[in-house]
Amino acid sequence: MVTADLAGLPIRPIVGAFDIPGAKLAAGGVPVYPRGVLIRDRRLAAEMVLAMADRPVVVLRGHGLTSGGADVPEAVLRAVSVDRIARMSLAVLAAGGELRDLPAEDLAELPDLGPAFNRDVAWRHELARLQATKENTPE
Repeated sequence: MVTADLAGLPIRPIVGAFDIPGAKLAAGGVPVYPRGVLIRDRRLAAEMVLAMADRPVVVLRGHGLTSGGADVPEAVLRAVSVDRIARMSLAVLAAGGELRDLPAEDLAELPDLGPAFNRDVAWRHELARLQATKENTPE
C-alpha cells in the first residue's frame, strides 16, 4: 500500500464480492495522512486522527497504514483489505490495464454477510494463511 500511495494511487473500490468489506471500505474512501513521519507523540497522533476523520483506516504517506476496529481481528482484516486492493491496483496497472471502480449498482448489491462471515471466517482464513506461510518458510 505504501508503493501504491507513493505512485499516487488512491484505494478505490475495484473489487466486489471478492472482498465485500474491502469494497465497501474503499467505496467510502481511504484518507491519507500526508506526512512521512513516525507517529511518536500526541501532537502527531492528533494530526493523524484528524486526517483519518471518521474513517476506520488511514494511509500514512511513505510509512504504512493505521487501522481501527471493534477488536483486533476487525482492525487487521481492514488493513489486509486495503493492502490487497493496493496490490491489485498496482498489478492491474503493471499489466497495462486500467483501474475501473465497481459500478454503484454493483456496490449496492453487495450484501452484509454479518460478522460470522465478514470477521470470523475471514480471520480464520488469515490465521491459516499465516500458518501455512510460516510452515513453508525455511528457517
